[in-house]
Parts: sequence; C-alpha cells; structure tokens
Amino acid sequence: MKISRVVIGSMVLFWVGGVCAQSTKMPPRPSVMWTVVEQKLVDSGDVARGKQIAERCSHCHGENGIGVEPGVPNLAGQVRAYTYKQLQHYKAKGPRNHNPMRRRVRRLSDQDMADVAAWYASLEPAEPDLSQAPVSEGISKLVERGDQTRGLTACAGCHGVRGEGAPIDTPAIGGQKFEYFLATMQLFAQRDRARDVYNSMCDLTGRLTDEELRGLARYYARLGGHKTSSK
Repeated sequence: MKISRVVIGSMVLFWVGGVCAQSTKMPPRPSVMWTVVEQKLVDSGDVARGKQIAERCSHCHGENGIGVEPGVPNLAGQVRAYTYKQLQHYKAKGPRNHNPMRRRVRRLSDQDMADVAAWYASLEPAEPDLSQAPVSEGISKLVERGDQTRGLTACAGCHGVRGEGAPIDTPAIGGQKFEYFLATMQLFAQRDRARDVYNSMCDLTGRLTDEELRGLARYYARLGGHKTSSK
C-alpha cells in the first residue's frame, strides 16, 4: 500500500525546544503517516482472523496477550492503530530495529497487521500489578499535571487518565509490565527509539530522572489496563 505523506492526525499534544530534532543521535523517523485510507484499513481489522494469525505470537506474548516474560510487553487491550503501526515499523527495519520481530512480521500484509491489531485490542487488559511499590505524590503529579518548570506535559494529557491511550496511535500504557515500560522509556531518553514524526517522546523522557522513570513504570503497572471506547 502506498502511504501518503500528508498527515491528517497526530496525537502529539505538545512539542518544545526541538531538542530531539537537533540531536546527532536519532533513530529513523516513523514511517506510518495516517491517512483516511490507512485508518479505514485499521478499523476494518477482523478479530477472528487476527486470532488465527496471532497464534504464532503466543509463545512470547501469551494466548491472551499478556507477555510471558518481564521484558515482553502486554498487548491485550492495546490501541489498534498503535499495534498496527509498530508491526509496520518492525517490518520496515528502521524505527523498530529488532531482528526477531522483523523475521516474524516480514511476510505479514497490511491487512494481516490490521487483523492482528484488532485481535489484541479485543482482549481484556492486564490486571493491576499490586506487587509494585506505591509511588510518591511527585509521580502522581507528573501523570496528572506534568511539570511546567521543565516543560513537561501531563502523561494523562496524551495517554488518558487511566492510561488507556487514544484511538489513532497513542498507546495504552496502563497495566504495562514494569520492566518493559522502564526499558522503553530509557530508550526514548537515550534517543534510541522514535514514536512519532516529531520525536517528542525522546525530548520529554530526557527531562526525567531515572527515579522518575522507575516511578512512572510502577505507577502504570499498578494502575492496570483500561480500554478506550473505540479500540
């Protein structure tokens, strides 16, 4: 499918400083640009067919979309468009340069990816992980209000008050595994991963301390997963 470079939707609510764009260490920009055609394809995903395709994914991601190892992400209840976009990035070998995943998705068509994304979106998200220690008031403030002194917007501003994500491609992060969440945030902070065309996440995470990154990982693991109304 030929993807237009006209962006009709962006989940980035805030961009400051251009620090990421100026960095000499930057991952390739994401390749999926949302068009009406692309969004309709994702919305057309067939859950039953996606379940069949995803059987080959269960060894790592579990039969119900809950990762079997600490470093493997939970996919259950994830936003369709986000899962679709990540599969495209693995296949493209650029924005997500992970050879094991690339080998598994390289033969998937766009429709296959839409169907797999629909399957995972249909599953019940992870339960709260109450084995994680409660977080400080400062972490809750970052989630709810951000920190204007450092140019940090509230996490909830993009990812929702329950970590449920947003319909286009802002991921659900409530209920994500602590280990995977932390590792991902560290990649953003080190500018080893991109999420959107503005590379805003690397700028925002780069302004957080390591302890804050850990606190946010605990916060969202304890929160548990929630679905948006249009996943």
